Amino acid sequence: VNIHVRIIRIFLNSKKESVSNRPSPEAGMEMPEDLIDELLELFVHCDQLEASGEFLTVVPDDETLEMLQQYRHTKKDASLIDGLDEITKQFYTRAGLKVIRFASLLAISEDWRNPIIRKEHAKWAMWWVDQMDAEVLEKFKTGDLGGGHLGASLFLV
Repeated sequence: VNIHVRIIRIFLNSKKESVSNRPSPEAGMEMPEDLIDELLELFVHCDQLEASGEFLTVVPDDETLEMLQQYRHTKKDASLIDGLDEITKQFYTRAGLKVIRFASLLAISEDWRNPIIRKEHAKWAMWWVDQMDAEVLEKFKTGDLGGGHLGASLFLV
């Protein structure tokens, strides 16, 4: 077993101690061995990918690919509406890419060995991006966020 695996195992099994006077809710808790083994396998896999310079490819299934393309086209079309302010246009333009990123993370969290974006990943990511974008845009409209285009550009990613 290499040194990385031993260090990770020690870290994952270490007792959590509170830095305040209050007792930590995790104090004295240990992670289950099967979870430690799964995390170790993930860490080793990531280490091997990084060392090899390879990337993990995440792809959608056919039905989900169509759904993601439709979402992206819908948002892109919405960004072309006359009279929209530039910030809203930029949010619409970037929504499709944000959905793909979040759906990819969900697919990886479900099966990091062979991640496939499924319909439920895409639906959740679409909902989440729409909710978050609507909240941020509303804050721009009410003046709670702002500072010109520089301030807006920080929230577009």
